[in-house]
Amino acid sequence: MKKKSINLEPKKVKILTLFNVVNATITGLENFVSLSPIFKKYILVTNQSKEEAQNIINSLYPKNNIKVFSLKVNSYKATLELFKNIKDLKIDIIHSHHAKSSLFSVIFKFIFNSKLVITVHSNFNAYNFLQKLFFTISYLSSDLIICNSKNTKNSIPIFIDKSKLSVIYNGINLNKIKFGNLEKINNLKKSYIFGTACRFVWQKDLTTLIKAFHFLKSNTNVSVKLILIGGGPQYKQIIKLVNRLKLSKYVQFKGIIDRNSVYEEISNFDLFIVTSVYEGFCNALIEAAASNIPLISTSIKPLPEVIGGLNNAMFFEKRNYKELANIMIKYIQGHERFKFYEKALRAKKYVSEYYSINLICEKYSHEYLKLMSKNL
Repeated sequence: MKKKSINLEPKKVKILTLFNVVNATITGLENFVSLSPIFKKYILVTNQSKEEAQNIINSLYPKNNIKVFSLKVNSYKATLELFKNIKDLKIDIIHSHHAKSSLFSVIFKFIFNSKLVITVHSNFNAYNFLQKLFFTISYLSSDLIICNSKNTKNSIPIFIDKSKLSVIYNGINLNKIKFGNLEKINNLKKSYIFGTACRFVWQKDLTTLIKAFHFLKSNTNVSVKLILIGGGPQYKQIIKLVNRLKLSKYVQFKGIIDRNSVYEEISNFDLFIVTSVYEGFCNALIEAAASNIPLISTSIKPLPEVIGGLNNAMFFEKRNYKELANIMIKYIQGHERFKFYEKALRAKKYVSEYYSINLICEKYSHEYLKLMSKNL
């Protein structure tokens, strides 16, 4: 009589992560894809077709084994089939990252009887009314809320159960980041490249950066170029401001480019500048730090926190374009260039120690497994 084989492989925890869309710039996507094989991973997009999302995932992560679903279907029958397919998977954990997808995740939690995890990527006060409403509903229904900084955690409404809150910073893939050349900091140059990478939204306050650059150009004769990487609702508005201030010869708009191209561009910067008035974390800041690039940033919370303290970057008061311009001028003049050098080295050491994607994935894995253990 033939003996039945015994499957000694441990049961995988099944996680369905919801994004509005997937692309190379989505925070949280690489963390999810890089999770340990002990997790069976699925992705559901709300604003993108299944085919487009799957092609993007396969292009970004060729060795992935992630199945993609989409809520963007054309019929009631297709919607029912989608729900049936997901239900048959017996998902253990639903994890959402965005306002719209968080609302769907609440519905799925109760339909599929799954645990619900919400990651908060920004200061709650920076959201609009609808986003606050959607997130509040999801916070109340969630089993775990992961905040990307202590400041983000402190911004969560006081009526949300604090025992559900945990802080996990965003991870970066240090192997993909190209290093800048810190030797240039000690040398006076004939030309300089300053820049930033961000979404063109009001929270990033690119107007202050343009005004500071205009002040710099009006008060120095040094050749300096400003590179802006990214896109968003204020893209045309910023172009108009650049043209009005007659800076178009000196400002380059790179648009939205893939992450590797971003790293390539940043590695050539002399200074990386963040002018945000609200932030949850600011991935671009730590990616620039990992590239060995000296940093200038607003002093708003949580930016000193995520970069490792006030000694790891040059900070200025938000919206104070003259203060920012004077820091840039100080760099060009070279009198205190060594301070920029020291801060850049400390910042790189800090982000390399605390933000590697492997470390962050371990922390997510720990939280997932701890959540599942509550079922035992």
